[in-house]
Amino acid sequence: MDVGNLGSSSLRFRFAGQEKVRISSGGDVGINTTSPQNNAHFQHYTSTARHQSFQSTDGDLAIVSDNNSNPVVYVKGTGSADLVNVFDNTNEVFTIIDGGNVGINDSTPNEKLDVGGAIQASQGYKTAGHPILAYASFTDIGSDNYATRVGSTGTSTLRHTQIYGGGSHIATFDGANTRLGINTTVPGARLHVKGSGEILRLETTASGGGQCYIDFDDETATRASIGMRGSSSDTLTIAALNAGLRFDTSGKTQAMNIAADGKVGINQASPATYQLEVVGSFAATTKSFVIDHPTKEKHKLRYACLEGPENSVYVRGKTSDSVIELPDYWTGLVHDDSITVNVTPIGNHKVWVESINNNSITIGSDGSEYFYTVFAERKDVDKLEVEVAD
Repeated sequence: MDVGNLGSSSLRFRFAGQEKVRISSGGDVGINTTSPQNNAHFQHYTSTARHQSFQSTDGDLAIVSDNNSNPVVYVKGTGSADLVNVFDNTNEVFTIIDGGNVGINDSTPNEKLDVGGAIQASQGYKTAGHPILAYASFTDIGSDNYATRVGSTGTSTLRHTQIYGGGSHIATFDGANTRLGINTTVPGARLHVKGSGEILRLETTASGGGQCYIDFDDETATRASIGMRGSSSDTLTIAALNAGLRFDTSGKTQAMNIAADGKVGINQASPATYQLEVVGSFAATTKSFVIDHPTKEKHKLRYACLEGPENSVYVRGKTSDSVIELPDYWTGLVHDDSITVNVTPIGNHKVWVESINNNSITIGSDGSEYFYTVFAERKDVDKLEVEVAD
């Protein structure tokens, strides 16, 4: 090694006759260079396209690699200049600006980390130590499957997930109670949708109509369904697939029931005997029955009910007895003072009503046969209000 003094200007170190290090009178150091570029105070020089400089005009640290004569890394520490700049050729690919914001493919990051491109993380992403996005094995649906997990996937105080759009709240996943709220931050059920007008739309993909419905299942089978079923998309179907249908109102539990065999009960929880069973009163403009015509093919027979201003019953018959015994249950069914009797003799004879007593009618006649009809008003129900204001 040969150490030489170049007067008052610098100190040099030579090896095998070649100068390797020079220290100027101002304290600047050059390795493999007698004149450090960019006024560097310390520079390790290999070539114009490969050298490292400290405290040069390029910054506190500047590294020039083989791919360009421009530095690939800048480290600066003065004023408001960027702290670190990394280049690929002349493209800036990594930046740390004054204040600590980091940019990847973004030379002016506005957040602590700005990335100009896609991000890949093999272990997911965390916020304040809470995992919020992960990629994991998922075989519940099928083998060899994976799933993206959104939200807190670990045991932590981060229990809920919210979705925003356009600066406004859209949905909340309540992790504490396993609920989803749309347009509400406090969902009160497994699915809680808040709004007005059309809240939910189900749309079939079949052109011109098709099936579109909601099924209600337990863990073994579908128990009920509501929606458009069958061949017509215009038909709304409410189906109880294993039992009957029940309709409740605010003032009446089981206001209407439809049994599994189709029998309907109004105010009747278990309709079993009649196709329609009503416990209470009902009103209609007309009341009639329609049956297959007993004597004409391809015809129906329709009869209307005889109507009057009371809820009445009757019995009728043919006899020659002097006493007509009324049904024993009439004592609890009708008002005694409402009983009226019509008698019609058969042939040219005389017949009349003698008296009505003790649930029987005494008839006077000349011993001939006669027809009779007995009417009475029911007392087990309220009297009929004939004229009712709208």
